[in-house]
Amino acid sequence: MKHGFKVDALDAPALGLTIEEIRSYVKENPPKTIGISIPFTPLAKTGIETVKALKKSFPKIPVICGGVHPTCVPEELLDYADFVCIGEGEITLKEFLERYLKGEDCRSIKGMAYKKNGKMVINEQRELVDLDSLPPPLWDIVAVDKYKEYLPTGEKAMPIILSRGCPFSCNFCANWFLSRRTVRYRKMEDVIQQIKHYIKKYKVKAFDFHDENFTLNRERVLEFCDELIKEKLRIHWWAQTRANLLDPEILRKMKEAGCVGISIGVESGDEEVLRKIHKGVTLEEMKRAVKMIKEAKLISCADFMIGHPWDTPETVLATIRFADELDVDFLGYALAQPYPKTELRKTAEEQGAILTNDWSKYITSNVTYIPPGLKGYDLKVIRKIAVINFYSRSIKRLYNMYKFDTIKFLLWSKDLLFSYLRIKVTSKKYPENLDNAKMTGE
Repeated sequence: MKHGFKVDALDAPALGLTIEEIRSYVKENPPKTIGISIPFTPLAKTGIETVKALKKSFPKIPVICGGVHPTCVPEELLDYADFVCIGEGEITLKEFLERYLKGEDCRSIKGMAYKKNGKMVINEQRELVDLDSLPPPLWDIVAVDKYKEYLPTGEKAMPIILSRGCPFSCNFCANWFLSRRTVRYRKMEDVIQQIKHYIKKYKVKAFDFHDENFTLNRERVLEFCDELIKEKLRIHWWAQTRANLLDPEILRKMKEAGCVGISIGVESGDEEVLRKIHKGVTLEEMKRAVKMIKEAKLISCADFMIGHPWDTPETVLATIRFADELDVDFLGYALAQPYPKTELRKTAEEQGAILTNDWSKYITSNVTYIPPGLKGYDLKVIRKIAVINFYSRSIKRLYNMYKFDTIKFLLWSKDLLFSYLRIKVTSKKYPENLDNAKMTGE
């Protein structure tokens, strides 16, 4: 497009296409090269099967893979693909296409991995991309409606970023490897223009910012809010950040500029667990952040995780109690997943506690790892106990769950009602133990 290449994008996951449908499409629209993105580990199994099928049917067409999973474990893809793009792919893919279409050797390109005589070769690391050199995403060639997200207000929102990267070292995240603990920011003028373009072209007035830590650079956030106010865009938007990166002034300004709510990663209600996962935020800072969010009249969301390597029934119960104490508008509980290139995976391997290497199972509602302190417990049941305990504490929370997570509310309605009545009758706010989550035979 921008560089003169004709691009045809087949958004297979969004369109729900089978591998055979993908193969048929390629046969009917033969390309000069095929690029396959595997952005998330749970898509890796299907991605690899797709590569195998396409190489079998079209052995002369080179296949290059990229995305988070291929970057973390390129050896898995190179058993079938011709090349793997390591890290950010915008410049690497451009150079690959330029060389390949000229008939030149592609094996010396920075950020590229390939096999030579059966052994994997990973070239010199490419510099991180200058975000201001990139054009805005070309949504027209994908199923754009599939990517619109819903804010808690019910509005359809477009994803967008102010920055890329994260400087922190949480043990469950591979961002340290992907972004090299470096944060880059987009030119403010480009962000504002992109928002205006989306409003005009896609008729949206809501945006979901995917920055890892939206308020990391305080002055830039204040500048962004001032620009939104000056331009009178009157959009609604959502962001996520760390609890220790908030203050009353920035929250007031975000509210004035159209922010409707904020997610913070809490992860655990146990200080020792937080220290061991390198969260770098204390429970007191979490409480202070939620208090400020509420005072700014913003929607508050907290994300927790069950199954940390040092979790025990006691630390999980502490987390359940702390979630109730925070009293956010809504929350999420994920089960810890030992993703590639995370410290969590290294620890889980040392513990011998990984249950499966089937990447398709690595979604946050599945159990792929049980830490030693929770051996004999069903983590899915623990997660359900934690969610139900929080939302059944009041009518307001039950309504919030119905509004924000209707499907789960309907599926668990009987348990929610029973828990609500139990709390009312017995005045017991929390479960005393996790015995109900013990697996039979343990």
